[in-house]
Amino acid sequence: MKFNFFRRLKLQTKMLFVIITTVLVVYASVIVYMTIRLRTLKVKNASDYALAEAKQHANFCKLEFENALSTARTLAATIEGSMKANKKDRQVLQEQLLQILLKNTDFVSVWTIFEPNHFDSLDYKFANTYGCDKNGRFVSTWLRYKDSLKLTVCENYDVPGTGNYYMIPKRTGEEVITEPYLFYFNKLKGEQTLITSLCIPILFQKRFVGVVGINISLEKIQTENDKIVTAYSGYGKLISHGGFEAANFQKSRIGKFTDEYNTGYSKTLQDSIESGTEFRAVEKSVEYNQEAIKAFVPITIGNTTSPWSFGIIIPMPKLMYEANVNLIIIVFAGILSLLMIAYVIYLSVRFITSRIGKVTHTLTHIASGKFTESDFLIIDTEDELAEMDNACNTMMKNIAKMTAYAKQIGAGNLNVDFQFENIDNEMGRTLFEMHKSLKKASEDEQKHNEMERQQSWFDSGVAKFSELVRLQTSDQNELIYEILHLLVKYVDINQGAIFILNDDVQDDIYLEIVASHAYNRRKYLEQKIHFGEGLIGTCAVEKKIIYLTKIPDDYIQITSGLGHAVPKAIFIVPLKIDDEIYGVLELASFEEFTAFQRQFIEKIAEIIASTISNGRVHIKTQMLLNQSHEKSEMLAAQEEEMRQNLEELMAIQEAAARKEAELNKYLKQFKQQEEEYKNRISRLEIELNYLKSK
Repeated sequence: MKFNFFRRLKLQTKMLFVIITTVLVVYASVIVYMTIRLRTLKVKNASDYALAEAKQHANFCKLEFENALSTARTLAATIEGSMKANKKDRQVLQEQLLQILLKNTDFVSVWTIFEPNHFDSLDYKFANTYGCDKNGRFVSTWLRYKDSLKLTVCENYDVPGTGNYYMIPKRTGEEVITEPYLFYFNKLKGEQTLITSLCIPILFQKRFVGVVGINISLEKIQTENDKIVTAYSGYGKLISHGGFEAANFQKSRIGKFTDEYNTGYSKTLQDSIESGTEFRAVEKSVEYNQEAIKAFVPITIGNTTSPWSFGIIIPMPKLMYEANVNLIIIVFAGILSLLMIAYVIYLSVRFITSRIGKVTHTLTHIASGKFTESDFLIIDTEDELAEMDNACNTMMKNIAKMTAYAKQIGAGNLNVDFQFENIDNEMGRTLFEMHKSLKKASEDEQKHNEMERQQSWFDSGVAKFSELVRLQTSDQNELIYEILHLLVKYVDINQGAIFILNDDVQDDIYLEIVASHAYNRRKYLEQKIHFGEGLIGTCAVEKKIIYLTKIPDDYIQITSGLGHAVPKAIFIVPLKIDDEIYGVLELASFEEFTAFQRQFIEKIAEIIASTISNGRVHIKTQMLLNQSHEKSEMLAAQEEEMRQNLEELMAIQEAAARKEAELNKYLKQFKQQEEEYKNRISRLEIELNYLKSK
């Protein structure tokens, strides 16, 4: 329904609508692409410019910091050298601090702080003296105030936070630049300045003894920052490692924690500043409250581990002003071009549609089937429209020829032969394919009937052989012969034989013929064939089917009433079950075996092998039963003989037991008599001895 209105439009209107719409879409896409491209290039150029400007001003800040840090480093080395040479003089050291401050007008103060009794071990002598605290600890600082220099002592150096300028170098043993902080010359009058301290630890014999440092004012950097006027009305700012703004065109922001960490890329910017890497992004500017390009460059100061960063920020509206002007010019130029293109398109479409109208008139007559020679188009050009006219004329010619061709096919003349001028003519190919399909349908029907006949023959044959095996099982050799006889007759071949495996003697295993039909072999007259001997033995060894259509003249002949003849094909099939060979089936015929016949014979070979296997199992079972019966009778006789022997042994054992009892009785009597005789002899000896004593 959505396109009904468009469908009702004329071709000329549709073409104009589609072409002009396409041109407008392309033009709009180009404008969008150019806008994005110009913006991208503008942003990239401005970002590169901002990065270059940031690097330039970062180098200026680095020189300021490095100058103070280098001076402090030299002073620390001088002090360490004096201590090694045992030239420890507080007055001399204070003079050195003063000279440094005189030579460097940008320094606010130069100072040194020693651990208690670590400079000259004489703190007790300098209690409450210039440059020393109440305990005599050497904590001297020279301070520049307006046009005068003043010697005083360092304060709050042991307080966490305010004393970081001393406590951090002491803890880490490394060079340090502190976060910017306000230094008060006179708190009552509000005289102050934003400074940072560059600190060097003093090491004597690899042991921390103190810190020397230089405080510099950040006003010079702020003054330089105020001079920044970029090509795109940008501004600069200096941010410390901890995120405090040391310089900014907005004076109220100086010394405060930066708002840049509150924008979309704050975490990335913070990570870049803390890790000392460059950062570029397009995001909201806090100062302008609008989108801006930001480029920050790290400032690595000496051997410190807390880099600062200098950034240039350029507002996007001022940056994109020129690009927007160019875009407006491009849009107006494009509109004029579109109007000219639309007029040219209108003329072209009108010419094309007039030619198409003529072709439409002709096609209408073709569709009605009532075209004549007057409908043929006149071709007077060589363009694509001329090709369309020519195609229309060719179509009318082909339709006329195809009509005649279809009439021939409809009349049943399937032998009609027709050639088309255009071999790619779909209708002509369809008619030709229809002709081929009719012929193929007839052939397929015949093939289908033949396949059904063969399958019926196959199933019927298998059923006959299965029934034969089921009904006759008493004599295996007779059954095998009946199977062979039926097979030769059913397959309609001329000769066949079945060889059965004979393994009664393990040292003489061979194949013996048990059934044959019209069989006469010149080469193998004997009744047994060993494994590997001839085609039969080879088939038994390899357990594979052998099919020959080129038979040697002396291999086998088929005997008939008309004489002897060599068969045209021999088919030898192993009789096996689960790769166990039981025999070989050999068939010979004057005609070659069809594939379907070979499949049927293979199936019957499985039945024969199964029959032989079952017969052998039956014979072995009967043999085992007979052997079992004989062994049972033998075991019964042996058992009776053993029973008789056992009775005789038991009688002998009873007689021996009686004799043993009599012997034990006599032995007991003998022992009793022996004991009596011994007693009598003892009494006689006593009496004899008595008589001798008298």
